[in-house]
Amino acid sequence: MPFSIQTPRELLDQAHADMEAAILRVVAAKGDDVSADAVARSVRSPHGMLNAICTVYATGLWGAHQHHRWNGDQLIADTAEFENLRLHAASYDIFPRPATRAIGRVLFEGAPSTAIPQGLRLRAVSGMVYETTESAEIEASGEVLADAQAIEPGTPGNLGAGSVLTLVSPLAGLDPQSATVDEDGLAGGEDAENPQSLLDRYITRKRQAPMGGAAYDYPRWVLEEFPASHVKTVPLQGECRDIAVGVVVAMGAREDPRVPTAAEIEAISRHLGRINAPQGVRPVTADVRVLPVTIQPLSFRLEVDPDTPGVRNAVVDAIASFMAREAEIGERLSYSRLSEAISGAPGERRHFLMEPARDVQPNQTTLLVPGPIQWVAP
Repeated sequence: MPFSIQTPRELLDQAHADMEAAILRVVAAKGDDVSADAVARSVRSPHGMLNAICTVYATGLWGAHQHHRWNGDQLIADTAEFENLRLHAASYDIFPRPATRAIGRVLFEGAPSTAIPQGLRLRAVSGMVYETTESAEIEASGEVLADAQAIEPGTPGNLGAGSVLTLVSPLAGLDPQSATVDEDGLAGGEDAENPQSLLDRYITRKRQAPMGGAAYDYPRWVLEEFPASHVKTVPLQGECRDIAVGVVVAMGAREDPRVPTAAEIEAISRHLGRINAPQGVRPVTADVRVLPVTIQPLSFRLEVDPDTPGVRNAVVDAIASFMAREAEIGERLSYSRLSEAISGAPGERRHFLMEPARDVQPNQTTLLVPGPIQWVAP
């Protein structure tokens, strides 16, 4: 049963009662004629010494109770503070994922055969600095795509397609002295892993012990290095083997997942490893293919009562929260649980969910996300 920690007031009242009882026992043993009311007035007098002693005792005891409760919280990863959660996770060789750099490809133009060195630095309008991660040579067409990454990790390094990066130092043969971010953009820059994400990985590790290539090992290997929102292992028809391992990945946050860029797919593939190669974390004989997720917006047709702007906004938030929490790649989405989530929207008294009308089963590489809502008048 739970142990109830008393409030400071309750502890002080108990200290007063204990002090009064002790004094009355002493008085009775001496045979003195002192009433209980007189002892109580003496002990509980706001300016009395006995009250001060009781107050110090009760306050110290309350602080000790709080410290013991804090210690108890640290014994369980779910309630531990981040620093102690790190210790829990480290015992399973799980460490917070550091901030990641934005990666992608940039287009250079200039004279054919102009060499683009690795480490060439470029600057965005925001002041963020990037560098090429491979050497390249401008082709006969006068263009070449080169891999690039942000110097500093974090979300500020992400850039959209078409952004122009100017060279920090001129390079002969380039015209203009700049590069253009390709259609995938520079993506994947994320801040350091938050405590909830680390806790989720720790709990998953405790529930699913590593098996050297089980289906659930691949999401763990991906999430160790990359800020993916969803990862799913699926069987594929292989080229080198009858069966290949497909790892379907969505990047970003669970509330706003996105399709990974080609550069992110390549980076995840290198981390997992190529077939029959010693590098990578997957089993050496595993034929692994990293696949981009297919994002599919799920349309809704819905009647709510009362049909007010406030209730509609609450229902939109409830659907978004439900989808972020329960939608998984290739997994059936429960109609009953979706309806239950809508029922929990503040202000909603009743609703009629007409679309979807039953559970929704996406294909094995598809992730459902909230789509447009058609509101039907009651």
